[in-house]
Amino acid sequence: IEYPHDFIKKLFYPRTAMWYLLSLFYWKVSLLILPKQLYHKKGFLLAGSLLLSLFAGFFQLTTLMSFQRTFYFLPFFMLGFCLRKTNIKKYFQSFSSFVCIILIVSLLLSLYIINDSIYMHFAGFEIYSSLIGAGKRVLYVTISLVLCLIMMKILKQNMRMADIGKESLYIYIYHSFI
Repeated sequence: IEYPHDFIKKLFYPRTAMWYLLSLFYWKVSLLILPKQLYHKKGFLLAGSLLLSLFAGFFQLTTLMSFQRTFYFLPFFMLGFCLRKTNIKKYFQSFSSFVCIILIVSLLLSLYIINDSIYMHFAGFEIYSSLIGAGKRVLYVTISLVLCLIMMKILKQNMRMADIGKESLYIYIYHSFI
């Protein structure tokens, strides 16, 4: 039996896949609030989202309504919003898949060597109190972006994987119930 307070707790403290859906809602609403004149200023949007992400890292937002993760991953959403009509493939033509795989392995290995609590950084839970912590967040966001772009390069060459990925929202939503 699920009690009403359990449902409310799940609503305000989302777990597993639900935090992403709540964050996606926040990001989409923020685009509606954002003045249309700023849509064409991609550099401003990306820099602003990164600064907002860094600023939010100084505050303990807990897991209430997934605000901490929402701000941490905001630069990724804005990058996707800014690049949605851009042909990313032209940026990667000079890289071979072998070089991309070597980059992925070396970045992940270096991250493992640098820090043993890597999950806290990449999950967006890291709270910091100094500029060193903000610098770490910039480093992790940059590494994450590079890894994402490399994965896009690899998946562009394997269109079967890309086709499966763009139709997989229902898999993402339901995988937490398995």
